[in-house]
Amino acid sequence: MSERSPRYYEYLTSRHLLRKRGYRTTLFCQFPVELIERIAIHIESDTDLISFALTCHGIAKCILSPLSGVWRERFNNKYDAGWQHSSEELGNEYRTRATLLQLDVFLRPFEGPLEHAWLKAIQTLLVESYMNKPGDKQTSRSKNMLRIAEAVQKTNFLSRPMVRNGRQTHMNPSTLFCAVQLCLSHMCFDPLGPGPCLRSNYDITEVYSYHHEFHHSLIDENGMICFDTLLHIRNFWQRHLLSARENSYASSYGNVTRRPREWVQPLEAKVTTMMLIDANRKSWPTRLDEHFPENIDLCPRKYFIGSEGFQGDMSLHYRIRGFYQDFPYPQEGIFGWLRICFVSYLLADDLESRDQPDAKDWDDYDFTSDFDRIYGFEGILIPGGKILLGKYFDVQSEGDEECERGPCIYWEHTHLGDVLDIMSVSQSIDYPFLTMFSSPAGSQAAEE
Repeated sequence: MSERSPRYYEYLTSRHLLRKRGYRTTLFCQFPVELIERIAIHIESDTDLISFALTCHGIAKCILSPLSGVWRERFNNKYDAGWQHSSEELGNEYRTRATLLQLDVFLRPFEGPLEHAWLKAIQTLLVESYMNKPGDKQTSRSKNMLRIAEAVQKTNFLSRPMVRNGRQTHMNPSTLFCAVQLCLSHMCFDPLGPGPCLRSNYDITEVYSYHHEFHHSLIDENGMICFDTLLHIRNFWQRHLLSARENSYASSYGNVTRRPREWVQPLEAKVTTMMLIDANRKSWPTRLDEHFPENIDLCPRKYFIGSEGFQGDMSLHYRIRGFYQDFPYPQEGIFGWLRICFVSYLLADDLESRDQPDAKDWDDYDFTSDFDRIYGFEGILIPGGKILLGKYFDVQSEGDEECERGPCIYWEHTHLGDVLDIMSVSQSIDYPFLTMFSSPAGSQAAEE
């Protein structure tokens, strides 16, 4: 005789007690516990499942028990990473998510307790997306991302991506609100998605750093991302890439064939395909540290060099020198953020031939007279490694309130390999850039 599971004997005991105490049992109670669980697993609607459980006390005890296999099966059908939770946790986790993800939140631009609970549920889904059990085959689409898409469609979360205080006098998004918004940027940039946001959903003075004589880093003194500033930049692009009323980038963006997309691997996975590396500490001019201050709260810098040119016109190339830094801890509980800084420059004709990977000659250069152009860029790569949002500034005009500066956006262009497209708002940059961080294949970054 095959060995019976503890659930089987628990079920027999409960059925015996029900009969002894005079409770009426249904025909279903005559079925083996495994068959009852299999019936429950195939009930699609959660409401119908509860109705089935309420058929009688015996069925309820069989289905709703923490030891029931129903919850693990239903959880795995809808979400990723079920293997990380114990059987006792799965029932509560499934019911909690089902409740929170159905909430009608953010119908008004206000973030209250219900909205915060909803954000925490979305945050959990983001962190656990694509998190398969070791050894299992990678799925082509995350079940968590499908649940997130269903949840946000019921709200104004992405179409009106900003919240205000109770009197509506100023914007006050929490860092969790900003982090979740940024992680879902690929949905905001989809022409078939939530559409352009409002001008009132971002502060133009934050986007363009008005009244700032020098570049302000997107990392604060504690090593944390300035999420609110980054969200203003994202919302600016959501407006200008999708709204024809702005008469700026919507027509060009409409002709782009490869737009920002979601990630296809766990957020904890290191970004290895975004750029090829071929540099060390000597490639970075130390004098540029005054524009990109070192932050000891971040991981050591890794350096890269490359080039960029206008899309459709490869006759003009700008040189690139830069670095990127990991964060040693999650930001708002989410892994995968990356700081990237670089300069894009063109030396004067008589100095172009002297530009070597080693940056020792930079100590002698005059930024005003020895460069035809030199722009600084600082951005944050959003978890998943597909989209980078940030700011650019004219290094030659730093210290002047009239210094040219503004927002920039990159996204991965996988069709061309390790290439990112960039669109920047600037008086001197009229067309999208095709930016390539290039190097011999297989070379590695050198840490500081």
